[in-house]
Amino acid sequence: MNSRGSLQRKCVKGHPKAASRCSGRCIRWYPRLELPRGPDGTRRFEALGGYPTRAQAEAALAAALARHAHGLTLDPAKLTLNQ
Repeated sequence: MNSRGSLQRKCVKGHPKAASRCSGRCIRWYPRLELPRGPDGTRRFEALGGYPTRAQAEAALAAALARHAHGLTLDPAKLTLNQ
């Protein structure tokens, strides 16, 4: 399966969307990488953090997709605290 990703735009201050009070300072872009399904068939995702601009989030998502395409993913179950 090929990996896919998506971007989410969120307000870090919790403004409701209908209020239209968000400025550039309270908006963050969150890329998510969809991983292959788990052994029990559940969907798995890897969160890549929050970025202030969409361009930075897209670049991080593209880098993660390239890393995953080459088989360089990290398994969270096998990571130690130092890694």
